[in-house]
Amino acid sequence: MLEDELKPWLPNGTIVKLASAGKWDASDEPLRATFSIQVPSYASLAGKRLLVPAYLFQARQMTTFKESQRRFPVYFPFAFSEIDKVAINVPEGYSAESIPQAQDARLPYAHYQVQSQLNGSQLVTQRALLFNGIFFPVERYSELRGFFGKVQNGDEQQIVMQGATVHAQN
Repeated sequence: MLEDELKPWLPNGTIVKLASAGKWDASDEPLRATFSIQVPSYASLAGKRLLVPAYLFQARQMTTFKESQRRFPVYFPFAFSEIDKVAINVPEGYSAESIPQAQDARLPYAHYQVQSQLNGSQLVTQRALLFNGIFFPVERYSELRGFFGKVQNGDEQQIVMQGATVHAQN
């Protein structure tokens, strides 16, 4: 059930396997689950460089704020938070040429933060999106749109990996 819940957040064709889940009986604590994920064709090859999206999960709010104007208030059914930690292993024969810059956007009711750090041959990205608002009049739409635009820009950053040699894999 948790695997099926996670799949829509990931690129098509992703293989998801639940590694562990705990605290099922603790209603006052968050359920923490660990997954093993394989994403075929996740990276793009550009000469000797490999371009890899730094953030694995696909943001679900982005299409909501594509219009520049709004005629009606914005309503979220509930406040929410998304806190993720993703580790990507740099493939053998490659080195990280550039990693995403840290991002931090704040509103009185929202906070978005992304930090990436290279630990040896593993890139660890930590992302937090905290949103504590439900109803927003039309006058606040521009502010919301700007905030979620920053979220989208941060989520679309890429890791550039430099390779000494390129090998085709089947």
